Amino acid sequence: ISLGLVGSEMCIRDRVKWEWSRERSPPATPLSLRGEGATGKSKSHEWAAAACVGLTEWAAVLKNSMINLLSKWCRAFVCLGAMCFCARAEVVQQDLEYRSGEAVLAGVLFRDDAQKALQPGMLVAHQWTGISAHELERARRLAQQGYVVLCVDVYGKGIRPAVPEAGKVAGSYKSNRPLLRERMLAGFNALKAQPLVDAKRLGAMGFCFGGTAVLELARSGADVRAVVSFHGGLDSPQPADGQAIKGRLLICHGAADPYVAAADIGAFFAEMAQAKVGLTFIAYPCLLYTSPSPRDRG
Repeated sequence: ISLGLVGSEMCIRDRVKWEWSRERSPPATPLSLRGEGATGKSKSHEWAAAACVGLTEWAAVLKNSMINLLSKWCRAFVCLGAMCFCARAEVVQQDLEYRSGEAVLAGVLFRDDAQKALQPGMLVAHQWTGISAHELERARRLAQQGYVVLCVDVYGKGIRPAVPEAGKVAGSYKSNRPLLRERMLAGFNALKAQPLVDAKRLGAMGFCFGGTAVLELARSGADVRAVVSFHGGLDSPQPADGQAIKGRLLICHGAADPYVAAADIGAFFAEMAQAKVGLTFIAYPCLLYTSPSPRDRG
């Protein structure tokens, strides 16, 4: 407030000074009522009238300055209140069981408990060991940004293979793309069914095995608007299925990844070009395949 009043005082002083100089230059002693070249009475009346005009201008400028200052403070309090509200909002994590045929799948749902309006939905697909702390943390961050997030479970309830067994389990789904799509679509529909999810704003992202899984979800024709694959497999047994992709793709790829052949990358580009899919492909030079788990990094 003190800074605001100081600023107002400066504005007032400059404005009154300009008002004085607009008509005539002020005398050396502005407050003097003694005239020069005229009777004291007439000069006194002139200066009294000028002083009244100056005071009126001063009051008007002060009023406008205080209104502007109060307006700024009100906006500041509104922003502060919004920040406090966001700080109080808590991300709720809950287990969500759903089915794919006879299989029981155990996903994890994240949402901002303070949000009551429809929010965009996001699927997070796990790497080859199943849902881990890595996927849960990414899902929590997305929920803090206003998404309803489901960590999808491809393998099934209680199936969380360790390395090296995880390679065999993941391979069984990569060699059976219809089953992989079926599991991903089950998670997609479970997310879509949540009451606060905007069914017109759905996305999917995945890591490693999950990067392959979200691409298969897109190829299935699911109404997913954006898909992000982090170092996922790019090959497709049925390249024509790229025609079914409805959203945009972001591919983040390690250029030195030994698990993705150059031929697979070329075939992927051709598939996307043929289907006229909106694609952003980022290859990170000299980067090998990296797993979300530090113990598995190459």
